[in-house]
Amino acid sequence: MVIETPSGAKLSANVEEQARRLALALDAIESALEKIGPGAEPSAVVAALTGPVSAFDTAAKGA
Repeated sequence: MVIETPSGAKLSANVEEQARRLALALDAIESALEKIGPGAEPSAVVAALTGPVSAFDTAAKGA
């Protein structure tokens, strides 16, 4: 989304940076899920996803 203002380029760059941070956080979640694989114990899922989900939450709050 581009907002037409005198500082529109700056706003667009900010949106792109936020989108990049969210995409990286989602990639980390996907990577963690691939590492634990299907049939993992619930405690292993929690342990694997705690950090990546927290990072996504932080990125989403910044968006």
